[in-house]
Amino acid sequence: MKKFVFLFAFFLTIPLMIFAQEIIPPVDWIEILSNPLAWIATFPAIAGVVMFLTAIVNGLLNVQGKFLKQLVSWLIGIIIAVLADLMNIGFTADMPLIIAALYGWGAGLAANGTFTIAFLKSILEAIETFFKSKTNK
Repeated sequence: MKKFVFLFAFFLTIPLMIFAQEIIPPVDWIEILSNPLAWIATFPAIAGVVMFLTAIVNGLLNVQGKFLKQLVSWLIGIIIAVLADLMNIGFTADMPLIIAALYGWGAGLAANGTFTIAFLKSILEAIETFFKSKTNK
């Protein structure tokens, strides 16, 4: 009986953690469109923008082939991240260009569905700390 109560309590904590999160959704589409800096504020936001722009570019240019679609996604991600770094906005502000380009490539990989955002973010943060440790010596 104790095992059953423990198991029930364990499974009850998962919904409680989900309901405990405070997520404030945008009020309307005007709020989303009027704040373009929010589009590049985080790594998942850049991945979403890359996915959207890749779909538009692939449709306009009639890109065929899986690799070419991935290449377009990678290029768009790298361009967005590097431009945000050069303009000193978004989460890539104050990053070296190579790290910003890696984050852009990672956003392209996430937009393709190759890897999950959480996995890519952990890998990219590890690479970023590796570069920071090398430059601090």
